[in-house]
Amino acid sequence: MNKPVNLDNPLVSVILPVHNGERLLSEAIESILEQDYQPLEIIIVDDGSTDSTAQIITSFEGDIHYFYQSNSGPAAARNFGIHKAKGDFIAFIDSDDLWPKDKLLQQMNCFKAFPKVEIVQGLISRTYFSKMDKDRKKGVEIDFSFIYTNLGSMIMRRSVFDKIEYFDENLTFHEDTDFWLRAREADLHILIQRKLALIYRIHGRNMTAGQNVESTGFLNILRRSIVRRRKTAGFVKDISNLTFIPDLLINDKKYISNGEKTPEQLPLVSIILYANDDSANLHQAIASIRDQGYYPVELVLIHSSLKQVPAYISDAFDQTRLINEYSNLAAGLNAALQRANGEVLAFLDAEGAWAPGKLKTQINFLLDHPADVCIVGRTRNIIMPDVKYPLDLINEYSLRKRTGDLLSTLLVRRSVLEQVGEFRSELTGMEETDWLLRARDLGFPQKMLPQVFFYRFVEPDFHIVGIDKMKSALLESVRSSVHRKRNVS
Repeated sequence: MNKPVNLDNPLVSVILPVHNGERLLSEAIESILEQDYQPLEIIIVDDGSTDSTAQIITSFEGDIHYFYQSNSGPAAARNFGIHKAKGDFIAFIDSDDLWPKDKLLQQMNCFKAFPKVEIVQGLISRTYFSKMDKDRKKGVEIDFSFIYTNLGSMIMRRSVFDKIEYFDENLTFHEDTDFWLRAREADLHILIQRKLALIYRIHGRNMTAGQNVESTGFLNILRRSIVRRRKTAGFVKDISNLTFIPDLLINDKKYISNGEKTPEQLPLVSIILYANDDSANLHQAIASIRDQGYYPVELVLIHSSLKQVPAYISDAFDQTRLINEYSNLAAGLNAALQRANGEVLAFLDAEGAWAPGKLKTQINFLLDHPADVCIVGRTRNIIMPDVKYPLDLINEYSLRKRTGDLLSTLLVRRSVLEQVGEFRSELTGMEETDWLLRARDLGFPQKMLPQVFFYRFVEPDFHIVGIDKMKSALLESVRSSVHRKRNVS
């Protein structure tokens, strides 16, 4: 029985390409028909099937449109379906996958809430079948939900294809990845909704089964994307010039919770993010803050070359402040401390990123252990295997690793900062270590949690002060610490 049509909602066209999909096709169609959202039309493009695909399709009732074409590949089948679609919104599903019942409804609600959004992507979960038989639903292994490029997890406005054109029919594999990269390069408004949107079924007969990144042309697709970006924006070192993808959790905080506490009951955290002028990882650092899923937060950005906060940053946080006039790192950190309003403060060097869950883990520990006011974790250096590093950089970086450099893992109460005082500008390269030593000497030891909280990306051209200056600053920090302890005793 067809579900009643709600004329207040726009039509969604669901495009399902299929080639010899008789084993799982029925369940895919059923998952579309069981959707909570209406109106929708189903466009099935039979890409030259020789099995009973056609008979299975005709056995279903509803707004289903069946088209047959000679075998031309999934990209051509999807393009054919787009041309036949009548809806202003387009969704895709493969013949061997499933949608959760509320997939369309949840994602269409995003378009209503955020009218500028052009593509909504949800989470994916994989299921594994040990064999293909009528009883295949038994013993199915389901893994955790994750974000990945898969058209079945998305809905997009029809106008997207006017901006970036259609699927590349020359591609046998990864035409969806190519489409996604072009959408990113075109600066389309994309939103991530952290709700399950696709059940991707792995059964041994998937198109990519037995393939690798070379045989599917995946690496070539990535190279093509890099070439396009170089032509439009000059030399591109990495993907940091691509726009920031908002997370629905950033925009709709009513879905946020932290254990049994609401955001109103949690302390405001001021995040102080400091970046070099040429920091290539600023986008990555911002994304790692956004993905923490903790509220309330405010961001204080230290960046001398920025005249105003970029939109991709300001849109992600309710409150953002920029510190762009300072003589050195210590001066920038001190200026940020004066501008910060949070009861709790955290720091992040833009040459790295926070591990997922860093803030939540530390806040929960802080609330459960009020006596521990300085919470730190572990740091892991990320070395790129294909990059040649200068020997002096490795030597200097080893020193930094031995001395700790824990500021990017630190969560600290404001009251501690007020008692320890400002960062010392004369200790270039050891500002962080010196401050942490002073805090410990004043009776505020750091509680070390076992988790890795900070990933530092090591660049071959990473700017660091000379080794002699670092040694001198380190010795001065240690000397001052010894002097303080003597005076106390």
